[in-house]
Amino acid sequence: MEGKDPTSVIREALAKALEFYYPFVGRLVEGPNRKLSVDCTTEGVLFIEADANVELDWLGDTVGPRCPYLEELLYDVPGSDGIVGCPLLLIQVTRFSCGGFTFAIRLNHTMTNAPGLVQFLNTIVEFSKQPQTKITPSVPPIWQRHLLSARQPPSITCPHHEYDQALAEPPPPPPRSIALFSLVPKKSEPFATIFRTTTTAQQPSHSNYSLRVYGNVEHAHSA
Repeated sequence: MEGKDPTSVIREALAKALEFYYPFVGRLVEGPNRKLSVDCTTEGVLFIEADANVELDWLGDTVGPRCPYLEELLYDVPGSDGIVGCPLLLIQVTRFSCGGFTFAIRLNHTMTNAPGLVQFLNTIVEFSKQPQTKITPSVPPIWQRHLLSARQPPSITCPHHEYDQALAEPPPPPPRSIALFSLVPKKSEPFATIFRTTTTAQQPSHSNYSLRVYGNVEHAHSA
């Protein structure tokens, strides 16, 4: 990526990756019994391009959890942090005066877990390294979720007798107290490639920080 604008390289690679990860450019909808599903509307994801007039080393070791500059490195686009009907990915690339850059991402965890996100990011990396020759991801995504569905009606084709003894034993008594934890996605997250809006962030005291928000980034071809 040396000698190239990281924002342009990543934006173009993202658009190619979304051609294969097309559900990310849709929107979540709520169905019967509050079941979430993806409406593949091709509305796109959010992509932010930003500049800071300081060197990357100025941040020191603060780029991590509880980073005091998180709001500047990952701008919260108003109205984009919901679950239903909001962009599912948001990426911000911030260029620094030294030539370095940061890559920040926010996603809706309803869409993917950590391994799935890593696979998606690896696809972006592949397209950014080989923009002219790379046609398909090395590990393409599989969207046929129905392959994991149970038969209707359920049918047992291979009995597992190794579980017979465990099923015959009485269950242990319940504990006196149970701590329950629920993991609920807090924010949705956006990605993108079509440019519609320009916004200037408030000038922080330590630098002149200009921010350009580009509306929905769509994949290269509608799926």
